[in-house]
Amino acid sequence: MKKKGNLPSYIRNIQDLAAKRLQILGKFNHSVVRRLLAEERGQAAMVICIFLGLFLMGFLALGLDVGYLFHEKRMAQAAADAAAVAAAEEANSGNSSNEQTVANAMARINGFDPNASIHPATVTLKTPTSGNYSGSSSYIEADVSKPIPTFFFSEFEHSATNITVAARAVAGGGLSSPTCICLEAPTG
Repeated sequence: MKKKGNLPSYIRNIQDLAAKRLQILGKFNHSVVRRLLAEERGQAAMVICIFLGLFLMGFLALGLDVGYLFHEKRMAQAAADAAAVAAAEEANSGNSSNEQTVANAMARINGFDPNASIHPATVTLKTPTSGNYSGSSSYIEADVSKPIPTFFFSEFEHSATNITVAARAVAGGGLSSPTCICLEAPTG
């Protein structure tokens, strides 16, 4: 049978040993932290790393916005091309009252919806005013534009929350091309 008097002294010894170790550890950590905060070596490296990180993040943001705007410009050109061809074919078939409807439909198919509730596109049809077919009533010019929201430009320039992307296309309906080749069968 164990004596009851030995048990409290054993626990007391463990507590004293743990307290001494915590004091040594606490003094060591405190002195190390104080020494690291007092030294000035390496501060310039940290400032340069932070600056370069921010600089690279800025270029990443610029690249994302510019890439997105170039993509939307290509989409606007595709929408303008399709709208001009569709309107010119409608005008050539004698259904000139339906030109705007088919132009809007073609722009909508290409991602530029004139009836959208947020950032609607604008599709304008008119006789060409510049270029090779200026003033020719047998050709139709389609202008497609849409405000595009930016991701990061608005953080630097508050007026750049939306940038308008526009494209212009001219087409004539009912024209045949002497260089067009139409393959109808897989054997040639």
